[in-house]
Amino acid sequence: MPVRRGAHMPESTLSVVYEQKVGAVDRILSLLRRRGYPVGGITLERTHRPELGRMTVSVTQPEALDQMEKHLSKLTDVIAVGGNQENAVRREYALGRIGCSARQRVEVVPILDAFHAHALSFTEGHLVVEATGTGEHLDALFSALAPYGIEDLARTSTIAVSRTPAFAGNRRGTETQSDNGGVDLG
Repeated sequence: MPVRRGAHMPESTLSVVYEQKVGAVDRILSLLRRRGYPVGGITLERTHRPELGRMTVSVTQPEALDQMEKHLSKLTDVIAVGGNQENAVRREYALGRIGCSARQRVEVVPILDAFHAHALSFTEGHLVVEATGTGEHLDALFSALAPYGIEDLARTSTIAVSRTPAFAGNRRGTETQSDNGGVDLG
């Protein structure tokens, strides 16, 4: 099972906040697909507000961000769109099952510690691992674990949250304005 996804380029992300309505996600994805935008991955996220959803779109060609943002902001379900915040924290999440005997655990646990990963479950001959980090970080972790045998791996695309309010506009009054003019979802 190959682990490496290839060389990582600096990642561009687009965050989309939308109203949780029937068909909203489909309308957003249809627009991205119809226009042939360079999407590397999409992650749907819940927010702390049940009426709002959030989508992080990984974009493989940063020059497409402005056009994507322009088109997405025209959709009626979309509340706010923010692209490639330089001050964003970006992470991926992974769960993996590794072949691991009781004897090998003493070798595997220090590898997990070095990558700030956690063993969630030890069973006879198997270990379930949880990890978060950048794409490069997770690639390196699972490359280090590959000799033990990666039996299953589930990994998200990138999710991103700006360190400061990132959205410049308040489309429909669903959010509250923060002190610096950005949209605050809280």
